[in-house]
Amino acid sequence: RILEALPFRNRVTLVRRMKSKEEVLEGLPKEVADEMRRVDRYPENSAGGCMDPRVPTVAEDMRVDEAIASVRRFPNRIGEHLYVVNREQVLMGLCRIKKLLGVSPDSPVRGVMEPIQYTLSPYVSLKTAVGAPGWWYSRELPVVDGEGVFLGSVGFEDIRRLVSPEPRLDGESEAALAELFRLGFAAFMSGLRPYTDAGADSVSEKDEKDSGL
Repeated sequence: RILEALPFRNRVTLVRRMKSKEEVLEGLPKEVADEMRRVDRYPENSAGGCMDPRVPTVAEDMRVDEAIASVRRFPNRIGEHLYVVNREQVLMGLCRIKKLLGVSPDSPVRGVMEPIQYTLSPYVSLKTAVGAPGWWYSRELPVVDGEGVFLGSVGFEDIRRLVSPEPRLDGESEAALAELFRLGFAAFMSGLRPYTDAGADSVSEKDEKDSGL
């Protein structure tokens, strides 16, 4: 529950540094663990290692109303456009939200789909990715594997911050650990409260001395 409460990037960064990584992942809901494993399989300083795999996609053979209904389940993950994939999850194009909302609900998604201008390999380094020409077309680029399968997306600002001279990854680890400590300590104290409240009046002077209180 503590990990699920953290921002996704902090969550991945923290778990990468844990010796009990697999045990932690096995304790998470399968969908969350699968998303984290998808990112963790790539180097930390690569596009795949900092992408967001939770970006919602729509199928090219959907109707517009079906596509809109499917992504409404993830309102916080929707940007200016949606990525369009086929049934094998191969990236086919994108649809701009404004354009989708302005066409007939029974129109096919492929009919309003635009071509993808540029993609990133999950293995490309962040230093290389920050200079990719694709940023002229969009502030967010899709990440695809060698077969064209859509893996996630990454934003220019995310990459720029990560390749800046500041120790961003260490800072994120510290933030994640601080948040983990805060949440964990709060949960710990909450669990102790019934015992401390119930026994507060029954602690004798001898008990206090023995316990070092």
